[in-house]
Amino acid sequence: FARGTGVGSLRPIRPDILPIPVPFLGRFLLQLGALKGLRRCFCSTAASLAASAASAAADMTSLLSQAAGAATGALLGVFGYNRENYQNDRRQRLLMEMQTAEMRIAQAGLWREDVRSVMELTPRKMEVYLLVIAIELNASACALCKARVPPGSPAWLAVCHTLAICTAIMYLFLGLWFGLHAFVAAQAYKVRILTQIVRLPVPTWQHLEASRTYASSFEKLGANQMLRVPIIQGSQESHCGRPPAAAAAGPAAGAAAGDAEGAA
Repeated sequence: FARGTGVGSLRPIRPDILPIPVPFLGRFLLQLGALKGLRRCFCSTAASLAASAASAAADMTSLLSQAAGAATGALLGVFGYNRENYQNDRRQRLLMEMQTAEMRIAQAGLWREDVRSVMELTPRKMEVYLLVIAIELNASACALCKARVPPGSPAWLAVCHTLAICTAIMYLFLGLWFGLHAFVAAQAYKVRILTQIVRLPVPTWQHLEASRTYASSFEKLGANQMLRVPIIQGSQESHCGRPPAAAAAGPAAGAAAGDAEGAA
């Protein structure tokens, strides 16, 4: 068939006027049909290969996303563990600082009790001494005023009598004075020791501020501490540049330093 002059009109082609022989045209059409079949087969094969590649790419993307999610979850888990471990360590350190402060206050309280016990010895002794001195001074004053030598006694005896009583009064007065001075000095030194030397080691604001830890201080640590894998990468002290023995001896050394400071 050949297309006519009209729109959409077809007219049959006469075999006697064909420029090409009919057998050759048949073979050409057969070959053209085979090429079209091969083209369709190639297109279907290419489409299936493209679909397989797209499916493989989707599977690879899914696997990569799952692996990235698993790695992110592992990193977040390790980060959360190390952060919780850090906060727990700092909480335990704060409790240790508070306990150490309480023990130092109790130790200073014992020292203050010892100071009171030692210093109370002098006032108690002075109370007894002053009582005896006051009684003897009263007796000496009565003897000076009312005591008389027998009539007819020599003058030197009356002079010696008066001189002895006056000397006794003078020495008793000096004893009374020194006793009162010792009493007051003992009380003054006790107050001075308790208020200036053996004071209660109450923590100051700087000590409390130094013992506390902000949560943001974890961000100042290195990545090897933030992402430390437990058991595999060793202990936390090894990443801080501090051996475990020194970390264990740290509180004991701090307590010994506190005792030395308190004794000083």
